[in-house]
Amino acid sequence: MARDVPGPARPRRLPAAFGGLERLHYPRVRGRHHAAAILVVALLAVLAFKLFPLRTVTVLTGGHAVQVRAVFGGEREALAAASIEPAPGDLLLVGRVGDHATLALRRAIPVVVLADGARVEARTQARTVAGALAVAGVAPREGDHVYVDGFRAAPAALLAPLSATDAPARIEVIRARAITIYVDDRPVETHSIHDTVGQVIADAGIAVREGDLVSHPLVGPVPPDAVIRLRKARTIAIVVDGVAENVYTQVTRVGEVLELFGVELNEGARVSHDLDALVTDGMEIAVSLAPEVREVIEETVEPTPPPVILRDDPTLPPGEERVVAGRPGRRVVRWRVTYRGDAVSARERIGSEVTHAAVPSEHLIGPPAEDGGARLVADGYEGPYKARLRVRATWYDATHGGKERGDPDWGITATGIPLEHGICAVDPEVIPLLTRLYVPGYGPCLAADVGGLIKGNHIDLGFPEDHVPNPWYTGDVDIYILD
Repeated sequence: MARDVPGPARPRRLPAAFGGLERLHYPRVRGRHHAAAILVVALLAVLAFKLFPLRTVTVLTGGHAVQVRAVFGGEREALAAASIEPAPGDLLLVGRVGDHATLALRRAIPVVVLADGARVEARTQARTVAGALAVAGVAPREGDHVYVDGFRAAPAALLAPLSATDAPARIEVIRARAITIYVDDRPVETHSIHDTVGQVIADAGIAVREGDLVSHPLVGPVPPDAVIRLRKARTIAIVVDGVAENVYTQVTRVGEVLELFGVELNEGARVSHDLDALVTDGMEIAVSLAPEVREVIEETVEPTPPPVILRDDPTLPPGEERVVAGRPGRRVVRWRVTYRGDAVSARERIGSEVTHAAVPSEHLIGPPAEDGGARLVADGYEGPYKARLRVRATWYDATHGGKERGDPDWGITATGIPLEHGICAVDPEVIPLLTRLYVPGYGPCLAADVGGLIKGNHIDLGFPEDHVPNPWYTGDVDIYILD
């Protein structure tokens, strides 16, 4: 019997349903391609993790914190992952430590600024009213009123932080206009948002009393030229034979005051001022209808100058001089005073007694400086000085100027500077005008005045009119020329 000999495999024929086509068999290589693709994907995943590692991101906004984890590096993607949408003007702050990142979103504050007839809408990181106005290009001026949501606010006031969905803060600027108020002849420049004369005067801090004259009705509108004139009545005291009365009036002459009070001057009556003299605010007019001569003993208290002790002090820096101010003493002086009516006709000094001894003033002098410079350390001044000068020091105020109150030059020095503490009169031949000085026990002083009796090494120290009695002791003192 013949045997079948194995031969090459023949292709299998597909069923007739496939059109009689033959299905060919090939070696199985598809499994290898699939494994290679998986390996490439894995390598790409490792590389992506290296380039964009998984991060923990904390997003802070509006006082809340949201934490997400992502494989991205962009801030906007982190905000999107936290469902937070930034708005125009918001500020994003980023911080990273290791694989942790923190994003802080500070919301801009929406504002609506109304000023000068314009409306400006903005979103700003400014946290004050002034900052928001600056963003809107609006500069508050003196006297302007600023309102935030209907309430008066200062430019330095803080704006309440708002979220992106809150209504904008409404900032309104009401402009003040410049107005001049003449109080007698003195101009007062002010600004006000008000429309009536009375409100403008009140804004300027000026009181209107009965007897004052105002150029326009207080309840009326501010005049177009923005000028208001106020003539103040004067407070006057009149003392008739020791009986005092006060009046607030517009009269301008002493004789008119007497008529106002019904005072009839008899023969021998005396008045402290000429009847044609101008009345000044605070004036006291003394009238003596029946002259009486009387003699009394009066006492006055005067300061006594502290002695000055000059002492070398090698512990001080070279060129330095220190002034340790002393303290003036007090002396009671007795006077025999003769009055004729209310006027002093004679005054005689009959004795004195020191009741409080003065405490010496020490001037400590350090060794000379190699460059010849000198430095002063004292109460009220610390710095260089040019020279030390021994002078006689007295004091004065505006009442010593020989002028009546109301005179335009009342209280004005020879250089045009008003007299006050820190102004002194000198002899320009010894101390040039506008020289700065230091006077122990008085302080820094500007040589700004002269006087007929101020000659040679003599200075007159200025004081305001409301000083204490005898504010300075008369005596010799070492002063320092500063420039």
